[in-house]
Amino acid sequence: GDVNMSVKNIKMCLFNTLLLVLLSSSVYAIERRKSQFHTDLGYMIVPAPYSIPGIGQGLMLYGSGNNLADTYIDIFGYTFTGDAQGAGLGISDLHLISETLIFSVGGENITRATVMNYNKRGMETEKDEFNFLEASDINGYYADLTMSFFDRKLEVYADYFFQAVKLDRVRDSEGEIIVDIDNPEPQAIKNYEYGILIDYTDDRQDPRVGFRLKASRMQSPSEKEFDPEFYSVDYNATGFIPIGKVSTFALNVFRSDAVVIREGETDKSKISAKLGMPCESLANATLRQECVQSRDELVDNTWAANKYGTATSLGGRSRLRAYPGSRFIGAHALFLGSEFRWNLTDEFTPFDLWVMKDIRTAIQFAFFYELGSVSDSISELGNQTRESYGSGFRIVTGSGLVYRIDVAFGDEGSAVTMIADYPW
Repeated sequence: GDVNMSVKNIKMCLFNTLLLVLLSSSVYAIERRKSQFHTDLGYMIVPAPYSIPGIGQGLMLYGSGNNLADTYIDIFGYTFTGDAQGAGLGISDLHLISETLIFSVGGENITRATVMNYNKRGMETEKDEFNFLEASDINGYYADLTMSFFDRKLEVYADYFFQAVKLDRVRDSEGEIIVDIDNPEPQAIKNYEYGILIDYTDDRQDPRVGFRLKASRMQSPSEKEFDPEFYSVDYNATGFIPIGKVSTFALNVFRSDAVVIREGETDKSKISAKLGMPCESLANATLRQECVQSRDELVDNTWAANKYGTATSLGGRSRLRAYPGSRFIGAHALFLGSEFRWNLTDEFTPFDLWVMKDIRTAIQFAFFYELGSVSDSISELGNQTRESYGSGFRIVTGSGLVYRIDVAFGDEGSAVTMIADYPW
Protein backbone atom coordinates (compact mmCIF):
# COMPACT_ATOMS: atom_id res chain seq x y z
CA GLY A 1 0.00 0.00 0.00
CA ASP A 2 0.96 3.68 0.13
CA VAL A 3 3.85 4.52 2.43
CA ASN A 4 3.35 7.75 4.39
CA MET A 5 5.69 8.96 7.14
CA SER A 6 5.60 12.28 8.91
CA VAL A 7 8.83 14.17 9.40
CA LYS A 8 8.52 13.58 13.15
CA ASN A 9 8.33 9.82 12.67
CA ILE A 10 11.24 9.88 10.23
CA LYS A 11 13.39 11.85 12.67
CA MET A 12 12.60 9.36 15.44
CA CYS A 13 13.53 6.51 13.09
CA LEU A 14 16.80 8.23 12.22
CA PHE A 15 17.67 8.81 15.87
CA ASN A 16 17.03 5.18 16.82
CA THR A 17 18.97 3.94 13.79
CA LEU A 18 22.03 6.07 14.49
CA LEU A 19 21.92 5.18 18.19
CA LEU A 20 21.94 1.48 17.28
CA VAL A 21 24.88 2.01 14.95
CA LEU A 22 26.89 3.97 17.51
CA LEU A 23 26.24 1.40 20.24
CA SER A 24 27.27 -1.42 17.90
CA SER A 25 30.41 0.42 16.82
CA SER A 26 31.45 1.24 20.39
CA VAL A 27 31.76 -2.47 21.20
CA TYR A 28 34.71 -2.72 18.81
CA ALA A 29 38.10 -1.03 18.87
CA ILE A 30 37.88 -0.25 15.19
CA GLU A 31 41.13 -0.50 13.26
CA ARG A 32 41.68 -0.47 9.52
CA ARG A 33 41.80 -3.95 7.97
CA LYS A 34 44.32 -2.94 5.31
CA SER A 35 46.12 -0.02 3.73
CA GLN A 36 43.72 2.77 2.75
CA PHE A 37 45.78 3.90 -0.24
CA HIS A 38 45.66 1.25 -2.95
CA THR A 39 48.70 0.51 -5.13
CA ASP A 40 47.58 -2.66 -6.96
CA LEU A 41 47.27 -2.19 -10.72
CA GLY A 42 43.82 -2.58 -12.24
CA TYR A 43 42.29 -1.70 -15.58
CA MET A 44 39.26 -2.34 -17.76
CA ILE A 45 38.22 -1.55 -21.34
CA VAL A 46 34.53 -1.94 -22.08
CA PRO A 47 32.87 -1.38 -25.49
CA ALA A 48 29.08 -1.13 -25.34
CA PRO A 49 26.21 -0.09 -27.63
CA TYR A 50 23.88 2.70 -26.58
CA SER A 51 20.29 3.53 -27.54
CA ILE A 52 18.79 6.81 -26.32
CA PRO A 53 15.18 7.82 -27.06
CA GLY A 54 15.14 11.01 -29.12
CA ILE A 55 18.87 10.78 -29.89
CA GLY A 56 19.50 7.47 -31.61
CA GLN A 57 22.00 4.66 -31.44
CA GLY A 58 25.74 4.21 -31.48
CA LEU A 59 28.75 2.71 -29.76
CA MET A 60 30.53 3.76 -26.58
CA LEU A 61 34.02 2.82 -25.40
CA TYR A 62 34.95 3.22 -21.71
CA GLY A 63 38.35 2.58 -20.19
CA SER A 64 40.04 3.08 -16.84
CA GLY A 65 43.40 2.38 -15.25
CA ASN A 66 44.00 2.41 -11.50
CA ASN A 67 47.28 2.88 -9.64
CA LEU A 68 49.33 3.31 -12.80
CA ALA A 69 53.12 2.83 -12.79
CA ASP A 70 53.25 1.95 -9.08
CA THR A 71 51.56 5.23 -8.10
CA TYR A 72 48.16 6.13 -6.68
CA ILE A 73 47.11 7.78 -9.96
CA ASP A 74 43.85 6.68 -11.61
CA ILE A 75 42.82 7.62 -15.16
CA PHE A 76 39.48 7.07 -16.88
CA GLY A 77 38.08 8.09 -20.23
CA TYR A 78 35.22 7.46 -22.59
CA THR A 79 34.23 8.22 -26.15
CA PHE A 80 31.09 7.52 -28.14
CA THR A 81 30.09 7.84 -31.74
CA GLY A 82 27.00 7.31 -33.88
CA ASP A 83 23.94 9.54 -33.67
CA ALA A 84 25.64 11.31 -30.76
CA GLN A 85 29.32 12.08 -30.35
CA GLY A 86 31.47 13.07 -27.45
CA ALA A 87 34.38 12.25 -25.17
CA GLY A 88 35.54 12.70 -21.60
CA LEU A 89 38.74 12.26 -19.62
CA GLY A 90 39.57 12.35 -15.93
CA ILE A 91 42.59 11.94 -13.64
CA SER A 92 42.15 11.25 -9.94
CA ASP A 93 44.26 10.48 -6.88
CA LEU A 94 47.17 12.64 -8.00
CA HIS A 95 49.08 13.01 -4.71
CA LEU A 96 50.65 16.47 -4.42
CA ILE A 97 51.71 15.47 -0.90
CA SER A 98 51.82 11.71 -0.46
CA GLU A 99 48.70 10.39 1.28
CA THR A 100 47.80 13.92 2.43
CA LEU A 101 47.03 16.39 -0.40
CA ILE A 102 45.20 14.79 -3.32
CA PHE A 103 44.10 16.39 -6.60
CA SER A 104 41.61 15.25 -9.25
CA VAL A 105 40.56 16.90 -12.50
CA GLY A 106 38.45 16.02 -15.54
CA GLY A 107 36.44 17.35 -18.45
CA GLU A 108 34.13 16.41 -21.29
CA ASN A 109 32.89 17.63 -24.64
CA ILE A 110 29.59 16.27 -25.98
CA THR A 111 27.98 17.29 -29.25
CA ARG A 112 24.48 16.09 -28.31
CA ALA A 113 22.76 14.71 -25.24
CA THR A 114 19.26 14.34 -23.87
CA VAL A 115 17.81 14.44 -20.36
CA MET A 116 14.40 13.54 -18.98
CA ASN A 117 12.57 16.54 -17.56
CA TYR A 118 9.58 15.69 -15.40
CA ASN A 119 6.58 17.99 -15.55
CA LYS A 120 6.56 18.93 -11.88
CA ARG A 121 8.96 19.13 -9.01
CA GLY A 122 8.12 17.12 -5.92
CA MET A 123 6.66 13.62 -5.67
CA GLU A 124 3.38 13.89 -7.61
CA THR A 125 4.39 13.17 -11.22
CA GLU A 126 3.52 9.88 -12.89
CA LYS A 127 5.94 7.63 -14.75
CA ASP A 128 5.21 8.99 -18.25
CA GLU A 129 4.78 12.68 -17.35
CA PHE A 130 8.06 13.91 -18.79
CA ASN A 131 9.66 15.39 -21.88
CA PHE A 132 13.11 14.95 -23.37
CA LEU A 133 15.24 18.08 -23.42
CA GLU A 134 17.79 17.77 -26.22
CA ALA A 135 20.99 19.78 -25.81
CA SER A 136 24.17 20.40 -27.79
CA ASP A 137 27.65 21.93 -27.39
CA ILE A 138 27.99 20.56 -23.86
CA ASN A 139 31.36 21.46 -22.42
CA GLY A 140 32.29 20.94 -18.82
CA TYR A 141 35.12 20.34 -16.40
CA TYR A 142 35.67 19.80 -12.69
CA ALA A 143 38.50 19.95 -10.18
CA ASP A 144 38.78 18.52 -6.67
CA LEU A 145 41.33 19.07 -3.91
CA THR A 146 41.28 16.86 -0.80
CA MET A 147 43.31 16.92 2.40
CA SER A 148 43.43 13.56 4.16
CA PHE A 149 44.49 12.81 7.76
CA PHE A 150 44.74 9.87 10.20
CA ASP A 151 44.73 7.05 7.65
CA ARG A 152 41.74 8.61 5.79
CA LYS A 153 39.61 8.82 8.94
CA LEU A 154 39.28 12.58 8.45
CA GLU A 155 39.17 14.45 5.14
CA VAL A 156 38.28 17.95 4.04
CA TYR A 157 37.76 18.82 0.39
CA ALA A 158 36.82 21.52 -2.10
CA ASP A 159 35.30 21.00 -5.58
CA TYR A 160 34.64 23.21 -8.58
CA PHE A 161 32.32 22.29 -11.45
CA PHE A 162 31.47 24.19 -14.65
CA GLN A 163 29.24 23.28 -17.57
CA ALA A 164 27.91 25.18 -20.59
CA VAL A 165 25.02 23.80 -22.62
CA LYS A 166 22.52 24.81 -25.33
CA LEU A 167 18.89 23.64 -25.30
CA ASP A 168 18.02 22.86 -28.94
CA ARG A 169 14.66 21.12 -28.90
CA VAL A 170 11.98 19.49 -26.79
CA ARG A 171 10.61 16.01 -27.52
CA ASP A 172 7.66 14.20 -25.97
CA SER A 173 8.01 11.00 -23.96
CA GLU A 174 7.82 8.97 -27.19
CA GLY A 175 10.75 10.87 -28.73
CA GLU A 176 8.70 12.94 -31.19
CA ILE A 177 9.82 16.55 -31.70
CA ILE A 178 7.52 19.12 -30.08
CA VAL A 179 9.52 22.25 -30.88
CA ASP A 180 12.91 23.32 -32.27
CA ILE A 181 14.52 26.33 -30.62
CA ASP A 182 16.25 28.75 -33.01
CA ASN A 183 19.61 30.20 -31.97
CA PRO A 184 19.49 29.00 -28.34
CA GLU A 185 21.60 30.88 -25.81
CA PRO A 186 24.27 28.88 -23.98
CA GLN A 187 23.38 28.27 -20.35
CA ALA A 188 26.23 28.12 -17.82
CA ILE A 189 26.18 26.12 -14.61
CA LYS A 190 28.76 26.68 -11.87
CA ASN A 191 29.04 24.93 -8.54
CA TYR A 192 31.49 25.34 -5.69
CA GLU A 193 31.41 22.63 -3.05
CA TYR A 194 33.35 22.08 0.14
CA GLY A 195 32.87 19.59 2.93
CA ILE A 196 34.22 17.28 5.60
CA LEU A 197 34.21 13.49 5.90
CA ILE A 198 34.61 11.53 9.13
CA ASP A 199 35.21 7.82 8.53
CA TYR A 200 35.36 5.67 11.67
CA THR A 201 35.18 2.28 9.93
CA ASP A 202 37.47 -0.70 9.46
CA ASP A 203 37.96 0.06 5.74
CA ARG A 204 37.21 3.03 3.52
CA GLN A 205 36.52 0.97 0.39
CA ASP A 206 34.53 -1.95 1.85
CA PRO A 207 33.50 -1.15 5.44
CA ARG A 208 32.05 -3.84 7.67
CA VAL A 209 31.80 -2.06 11.02
CA GLY A 210 31.68 1.57 12.13
CA PHE A 211 30.09 4.76 10.90
CA ARG A 212 30.72 7.47 8.33
CA LEU A 213 29.51 11.07 8.31
CA LYS A 214 29.83 13.55 5.45
CA ALA A 215 28.68 17.17 5.58
CA SER A 216 28.96 19.48 2.58
CA ARG A 217 27.85 22.84 1.24
CA MET A 218 27.41 23.51 -2.48
CA GLN A 219 27.25 27.11 -3.65
CA SER A 220 25.49 27.90 -6.93
CA PRO A 221 26.39 31.50 -7.82
CA SER A 222 24.54 33.33 -10.56
CA GLU A 223 26.08 35.61 -13.14
CA LYS A 224 22.74 37.06 -14.29
CA GLU A 225 19.83 38.49 -12.33
CA PHE A 226 17.55 35.99 -14.06
CA ASP A 227 19.11 33.08 -12.16
CA PRO A 228 18.79 32.49 -8.41
CA GLU A 229 21.73 32.48 -6.05
CA PHE A 230 21.50 29.73 -3.47
CA TYR A 231 23.45 27.03 -1.68
CA SER A 232 22.51 23.54 -0.58
CA VAL A 233 23.62 21.82 2.61
CA ASP A 234 23.88 18.01 2.58
CA TYR A 235 24.30 15.58 5.46
CA ASN A 236 25.04 11.94 4.69
CA ALA A 237 25.43 9.43 7.55
CA THR A 238 26.02 5.70 7.14
CA GLY A 239 26.42 3.07 9.83
CA PHE A 240 27.81 -0.45 9.35
CA ILE A 241 26.77 -3.26 11.69
CA PRO A 242 28.75 -6.51 11.32
CA ILE A 243 26.80 -9.69 10.56
CA GLY A 244 28.87 -12.80 11.19
CA LYS A 245 32.59 -12.60 10.42
CA VAL A 246 32.63 -10.87 7.03
CA SER A 247 29.14 -9.58 6.15
CA THR A 248 27.54 -6.29 7.16
CA PHE A 249 24.25 -4.43 7.40
CA ALA A 250 24.45 -0.81 6.22
CA LEU A 251 22.05 1.96 7.23
CA ASN A 252 22.05 5.33 5.45
CA VAL A 253 20.43 8.66 6.28
CA PHE A 254 20.63 11.56 3.81
CA ARG A 255 19.25 15.09 4.06
CA SER A 256 19.63 18.00 1.62
CA ASP A 257 18.25 21.53 1.97
CA ALA A 258 18.50 24.53 -0.38
CA VAL A 259 18.93 28.01 1.09
CA VAL A 260 18.13 30.93 -1.23
CA ILE A 261 20.33 34.00 -0.93
CA ARG A 262 18.64 35.87 -3.75
CA GLU A 263 15.64 34.80 -5.79
CA GLY A 264 15.92 34.66 -9.55
CA GLU A 265 13.32 35.85 -12.04
CA THR A 266 9.80 34.96 -10.84
CA ASP A 267 7.80 36.76 -13.55
CA LYS A 268 6.50 33.81 -15.58
CA SER A 269 6.05 35.86 -18.75
CA LYS A 270 9.74 36.83 -18.65
CA ILE A 271 10.74 33.25 -17.94
CA SER A 272 8.70 32.11 -20.95
CA ALA A 273 10.38 34.68 -23.19
CA LYS A 274 13.79 33.58 -21.93
CA LEU A 275 13.12 29.94 -22.90
CA GLY A 276 12.58 31.00 -26.50
CA MET A 277 9.98 28.37 -27.45
CA PRO A 278 7.89 29.88 -30.29
CA CYS A 279 4.89 27.60 -29.90
CA GLU A 280 2.40 30.00 -31.46
CA SER A 281 4.22 29.83 -34.80
CA LEU A 282 3.52 26.10 -35.21
CA ALA A 283 0.92 25.38 -37.89
CA ASN A 284 -0.12 21.97 -36.54
CA ALA A 285 -2.73 22.51 -33.80
CA THR A 286 -1.81 19.32 -31.91
CA LEU A 287 1.90 20.12 -31.87
CA ARG A 288 1.11 23.71 -30.90
CA GLN A 289 -0.92 22.52 -27.91
CA GLU A 290 1.81 20.07 -26.84
CA CYS A 291 4.41 22.81 -27.21
CA VAL A 292 2.44 25.25 -25.05
CA GLN A 293 1.92 22.60 -22.39
CA SER A 294 5.62 21.69 -22.34
CA ARG A 295 6.60 25.36 -22.21
CA ASP A 296 4.23 26.01 -19.30
CA GLU A 297 5.70 23.07 -17.42
CA LEU A 298 9.25 24.31 -18.02
CA VAL A 299 8.20 27.78 -16.90
CA ASP A 300 6.66 26.41 -13.68
CA ASN A 301 9.78 24.35 -12.91
CA THR A 302 12.07 27.30 -13.62
CA TRP A 303 9.91 29.56 -11.46
CA ALA A 304 10.11 27.12 -8.55
CA ALA A 305 13.88 26.70 -8.95
CA ASN A 306 14.32 30.49 -9.03
CA LYS A 307 12.19 30.96 -5.92
CA TYR A 308 13.12 28.00 -3.72
CA GLY A 309 16.47 26.76 -5.01
CA THR A 310 17.21 23.10 -5.68
CA ALA A 311 18.55 20.47 -3.29
CA THR A 312 20.25 17.21 -4.26
CA SER A 313 17.76 15.12 -6.23
CA LEU A 314 16.62 11.54 -5.60
CA GLY A 315 16.63 8.76 -8.18
CA GLY A 316 19.36 7.10 -10.20
CA ARG A 317 22.26 4.89 -9.27
CA SER A 318 22.58 5.79 -5.57
CA ARG A 319 19.30 6.85 -3.92
CA LEU A 320 15.91 5.40 -4.96
CA ARG A 321 17.58 3.15 -7.52
CA ALA A 322 14.28 2.02 -9.08
CA TYR A 323 13.79 5.48 -10.63
CA PRO A 324 15.67 7.49 -13.28
CA GLY A 325 18.37 9.97 -12.29
CA SER A 326 17.01 13.30 -10.98
CA ARG A 327 13.52 11.78 -10.94
CA PHE A 328 12.48 13.69 -7.81
CA ILE A 329 13.58 17.31 -7.42
CA GLY A 330 12.74 19.90 -4.78
CA ALA A 331 14.20 22.42 -2.37
CA HIS A 332 14.42 19.76 0.36
CA ALA A 333 15.19 16.03 0.19
CA LEU A 334 15.18 13.22 2.73
CA PHE A 335 16.34 9.65 2.16
CA LEU A 336 16.60 6.47 4.24
CA GLY A 337 18.44 3.43 2.96
CA SER A 338 19.26 -0.03 4.25
CA GLU A 339 21.40 -2.71 2.63
CA PHE A 340 22.54 -6.16 3.71
CA ARG A 341 25.91 -7.01 2.09
CA TRP A 342 26.46 -10.75 2.22
CA ASN A 343 30.10 -11.61 1.57
CA LEU A 344 30.43 -14.95 -0.16
CA THR A 345 34.24 -14.81 -0.16
CA ASP A 346 37.05 -12.99 1.62
CA GLU A 347 40.05 -13.51 -0.65
CA PHE A 348 43.01 -12.11 -2.58
CA THR A 349 42.75 -13.55 -6.08
CA PRO A 350 44.38 -11.91 -9.13
CA PHE A 351 42.47 -12.16 -12.41
CA ASP A 352 43.28 -11.15 -15.98
CA LEU A 353 40.48 -11.27 -18.57
CA TRP A 354 42.34 -9.29 -21.27
CA VAL A 355 39.83 -6.41 -21.16
CA MET A 356 39.91 -6.36 -17.36
CA LYS A 357 42.72 -6.95 -14.88
CA ASP A 358 42.65 -6.61 -11.10
CA ILE A 359 42.73 -8.48 -7.78
CA ARG A 360 39.45 -9.85 -6.46
CA THR A 361 39.16 -9.37 -2.68
CA ALA A 362 35.46 -10.16 -2.14
CA ILE A 363 32.30 -11.32 -3.90
CA GLN A 364 29.02 -10.03 -2.47
CA PHE A 365 25.30 -10.31 -2.81
CA ALA A 366 23.31 -7.30 -1.61
CA PHE A 367 19.67 -6.81 -0.64
CA PHE A 368 18.37 -3.28 -0.14
CA TYR A 369 15.33 -1.20 0.76
CA GLU A 370 15.09 2.58 0.34
CA LEU A 371 12.58 5.32 1.16
CA GLY A 372 12.74 8.93 -0.02
CA SER A 373 10.85 12.22 -0.15
CA VAL A 374 11.36 15.67 -1.70
CA SER A 375 9.41 18.91 -1.38
CA ASP A 376 9.71 22.65 -2.01
CA SER A 377 8.13 23.21 1.42
CA ILE A 378 10.04 21.89 4.41
CA SER A 379 6.80 21.46 6.37
CA GLU A 380 5.55 18.98 3.74
CA LEU A 381 8.76 16.94 3.54
CA GLY A 382 7.93 13.31 4.31
CA ASN A 383 4.21 13.62 3.61
CA GLN A 384 4.66 11.82 0.28
CA THR A 385 7.30 9.14 -0.16
CA ARG A 386 8.49 6.61 -2.73
CA GLU A 387 10.19 3.31 -2.02
CA SER A 388 12.76 1.22 -3.85
CA TYR A 389 13.95 -2.30 -3.13
CA GLY A 390 15.97 -4.99 -4.82
CA SER A 391 19.18 -6.97 -4.89
CA GLY A 392 22.61 -6.76 -6.42
CA PHE A 393 25.93 -8.42 -7.08
CA ARG A 394 29.34 -6.87 -6.35
CA ILE A 395 33.00 -7.68 -6.91
CA VAL A 396 35.41 -5.80 -4.64
CA THR A 397 38.92 -5.35 -6.06
CA GLY A 398 42.38 -4.61 -4.79
CA SER A 399 42.79 -1.55 -7.03
CA GLY A 400 40.01 0.29 -5.17
CA LEU A 401 36.99 -0.34 -7.42
CA VAL A 402 33.73 -2.06 -6.55
CA TYR A 403 32.00 -3.45 -9.65
CA ARG A 404 28.27 -3.27 -8.96
CA ILE A 405 25.13 -4.56 -10.68
CA ASP A 406 21.82 -3.73 -8.94
CA VAL A 407 18.26 -4.56 -9.96
CA ALA A 408 15.76 -2.29 -8.20
CA PHE A 409 11.95 -2.28 -8.12
CA GLY A 410 9.45 0.46 -7.34
CA ASP A 411 5.88 1.44 -8.13
CA GLU A 412 6.92 2.48 -11.66
CA GLY A 413 8.69 -0.72 -12.61
CA SER A 414 12.33 -1.80 -12.42
CA ALA A 415 15.76 -0.41 -13.23
CA VAL A 416 19.24 -1.87 -13.59
CA THR A 417 22.39 -0.09 -12.39
CA MET A 418 25.86 -1.05 -13.62
CA ILE A 419 28.70 1.05 -12.17
CA ALA A 420 32.02 0.77 -10.33
CA ASP A 421 31.04 2.21 -6.96
CA TYR A 422 28.94 1.53 -3.87
CA PRO A 423 25.66 3.43 -3.42
CA TRP A 424 25.38 6.40 -1.04
